[in-house]
Formats: sequence, structure tokens, C-alpha cells
Amino acid sequence: MKKYHINDSKKLSKSFKLNKTEIFSNKIIKYLYEDLNVLSEHIEQTTEYKIACGKGCGYCCNTRVEIIEPEAIFIYDYIKNNLNEEQLNSIFNKIQDIVNITSQIDKNQHVNLQLPCIFLNNNECSIYEIRPFTCREYHSVDLNSCLRHYVNLEENAGALKANKIKDSYYRIFSQYVQLYVNNNLEFSSNEFLSSLLKIHQDKEYLKKYFRKI
Repeated sequence: MKKYHINDSKKLSKSFKLNKTEIFSNKIIKYLYEDLNVLSEHIEQTTEYKIACGKGCGYCCNTRVEIIEPEAIFIYDYIKNNLNEEQLNSIFNKIQDIVNITSQIDKNQHVNLQLPCIFLNNNECSIYEIRPFTCREYHSVDLNSCLRHYVNLEENAGALKANKIKDSYYRIFSQYVQLYVNNNLEFSSNEFLSSLLKIHQDKEYLKKYFRKI
């Protein structure tokens, strides 16, 4: 079994105190996502649980996604570094249009709108390798349950989760959050696209954010 980066949490915390930068913060989020991948593989190999989510399954990709600031910064940097200026402006114009709608509604109304994520192409996530924690932990062990909820919008259906899997994901996530807490960084969870838009529109955002660390 692959080793978890977070097993060296003391070393990571010490390094973070010495390198309170965007680069090192992005490294921590990268480690978080890699550890979650290791956990997912371990669960599949050692438990009776089989995650039903797979390539081409985008039923839950029309719900509201919450994200913490360090994740938003990491994902924004990835997008910025992999798109040219024209592509970047195009996608953020679309994000602005979506945020104009979603900022006026609650989570349930968001699902009922059946508004697909901006990063969903042909039912596949175009940023799958760097998708937010919320997307990663939102698993299902029963595809039919997802079909009933996200296609037929039955109120009593939804992604059938295994608490053991969810708890394991949150255990790792909370350990990474603690690295930021140890550096006296206060942050909150906000809607995914509005968080990306905020970073894109405020050219001083990153300077102000890392000044808080």
C-alpha cells in the first residue's frame, strides 16, 4: 500500500511555517488529493464496498459544491496555467453567468435546475484529477439510487453513501485542514464557482490571502 503524505504531518506543518507561500499551499492540496486517491484504492481493495461512480457518470455534477479557499487557489492556478487568455476569459464569462443564477437560490433549487458543472464535458469531469474534496467524498455505492434522484428528482432518493467511506475521507481532510489552522489561517467553505470567480476578478486576492498566514 502506498504511503500517505499526511503520515508526516509534523514535518509538513513545520515546513509550512517556514514556507507560507502559494506554492507550498498548493503542494499541500496536491498531497491531500493524492492521499484521497490512495484511500480510495485501499477501500476498493480491502473492503466489501465498491464505489459505483465511474467514467461517464455525471448524475451528481449538477449540485452545489462547497470548497475551502486553499483548494480554490490550487484549482484556479491549474486552470490559469492550462488555458490561454481567450479560453480563460471565455470560461469565466460562463462562470459569471452561472454565479448570477446560483447566488440567488439554495442548494435544493440548484439541483432542481439540473444545471451541469461548467467543467463537465460529455458527462466527464475535465478537471477530474484536481476536483474538489466535496466531489471526491460525494460517492455512491448504488447507481440506481442516483438515477432515481438526479434523473427523476425523487426527494427520498440520492447518492447511497457508505458512512465508513465518508468518515475515512473526512478524517484525512481534517488532518490537512489542521495544517492551515496551525498556521493561524482562518478560512471558510464557499461555493466552488463563486470562489474561483472571486480569485479571478480580484488581482490582489492571492497577496491578501497569503498575507493572512
